[in-house]
Amino acid sequence: MELVKELDTLFDKSIVGINKLPYHADFDFYRNIDELKKKTSSLKRCLNGKWFVNYYENVSVSDIKEGKEIKATKSGKVNVPCNLELNG
Repeated sequence: MELVKELDTLFDKSIVGINKLPYHADFDFYRNIDELKKKTSSLKRCLNGKWFVNYYENVSVSDIKEGKEIKATKSGKVNVPCNLELNG
């Protein structure tokens, strides 16, 4: 898909999902039988912690299409999980 078409699709508020599968069950995965017996998986990762984020304000589709350089309004670390609006 060409970039302009992708950006139009991205900013179209009437589109709520593309190539989405119906809801499904989640499963635990284990590297081997020993992990299964212990119910601890070395394949699981916790994503909680400090994350570095960039925040951009007033970026328009036309800016992106025209290839304008876009600079972050704010940068910093936030605790995850979080609500960026409250941790900004």
